[in-house]
Amino acid sequence: MVFLLGRMGNNKKALMLIIERLGDVHRAIEFAKEQGDDDLWEDLLKYSETRPTFIRGLLENVGVEISPIRLIRRIKNGLEIPGLKEALIKILQDFHLQISLLEGCQAIMNSDILDLSLQLQKNQTSGFFLSGE
Repeated sequence: MVFLLGRMGNNKKALMLIIERLGDVHRAIEFAKEQGDDDLWEDLLKYSETRPTFIRGLLENVGVEISPIRLIRRIKNGLEIPGLKEALIKILQDFHLQISLLEGCQAIMNSDILDLSLQLQKNQTSGFFLSGE
């Protein structure tokens, strides 16, 4: 049924079917990722505002599709979420890994830039032989 609704372009109903009937946060996340629709993510976030298990599932499984800050700001004061600490630690570790990768890429690029600029300077300042034939 979800497949058919998605194929017919009724993504919102398909998402609600996954959420309400199946109660499967992982499948809902996968469906929203496949569709690439920001409105679906917004619907999923609205639905999860009062459901701790959905909030935790989103925190643990959402990558670059939505910002964790966007989800964290929606958590109401006083809402108890089991496993929230572990989910937040995982987000921070993933963020730290991403920063480390970016810094490594930056170091590689800086090294390549230096090598290539030195090679360019050498080529531009050196002479070359022309034969008169």
